[in-house]
Amino acid sequence: MFDLSVFFLTMQKVAFLLIFIFAGYLLRRSGKLGKSSTGTVSVLTTFLFAPAYSIVNLSQTFTVENLGSNLAIAGLSLLLLPFIIIFARFLAGRFAKDDFEKRTFSYMFAFANTGYFGYPVIQGVFGEEMLSRFMVFCLPLNLAINSYGYSLFLSAKGGFSLKKTLLSPLMIGCYAGCFLGLTGLEIPPLLGDTLSGAASCMSPASMILAGLVMGAFPLKKLLSGLRPYLLGAVRLLLIPAVFALPLYFCGVRGIYLFLSLVTMAMPTGMNIVIYPESLGLDASDNAKFCFVSTLTSILTLPVVFALAKAVSGL
Repeated sequence: MFDLSVFFLTMQKVAFLLIFIFAGYLLRRSGKLGKSSTGTVSVLTTFLFAPAYSIVNLSQTFTVENLGSNLAIAGLSLLLLPFIIIFARFLAGRFAKDDFEKRTFSYMFAFANTGYFGYPVIQGVFGEEMLSRFMVFCLPLNLAINSYGYSLFLSAKGGFSLKKTLLSPLMIGCYAGCFLGLTGLEIPPLLGDTLSGAASCMSPASMILAGLVMGAFPLKKLLSGLRPYLLGAVRLLLIPAVFALPLYFCGVRGIYLFLSLVTMAMPTGMNIVIYPESLGLDASDNAKFCFVSTLTSILTLPVVFALAKAVSGL
């Protein structure tokens, strides 16, 4: 049965995050924050908030106990990952006009906004237990985002560098989080509070950054044109269907189908703004894609969440 409570609660959580985007937009349009503010916020996000977010997240989820009890969930995600990346590159080649767009779309179609956007929404709608499973499912995706995803834009700046990719602040945060999770070592209280405080800034900062970048344009221009809506429909509807339908017809049900469907249905990840801006690249069009995708998800995501709950049998 289609659960209307899930529908309206999801809409509320998505709207809450959109407020931060509009806050950044209004700050830029009003002149309170100028163009240089986007570089500042993106650097803070990439080099401080995101690594702290990875450490806190992975230290809690990348544990022997958690992986052991949810091994099949992580395994399914790992199995789907190469197909997701290949399909995303295929789609990017159909839509992109130049090399930078191809890199952007390769990221956009492969990785949705599961962390900064998905975690708070899943937690608010389905609770802590579902969030824990969702985070395990996203583990392979997050590692790919911080390595392969970041390298897409890093190589656009000046050629691919394996060393820079593997030793980026994003990956160092992943290494530290995985180490703490597997060993069970406790972070000293002062450092733990500092990391938690920085990690809690991740979601609002990424949304505000998108708003700051979009603030260079009038709202009418941001909402005009069919292309962002077409790309948004691919991200929000086509990709979930392409991966969820084969799983469904192969008999996959329960938590496995649910997690696959809701993960793929998240809006465009803010990293297509954060990563290029931190590297000094222009992400104006990317911010527009994020805005339209996130705005549209206030309608699509509640439907997908309610549908996923119904078809998965949960």
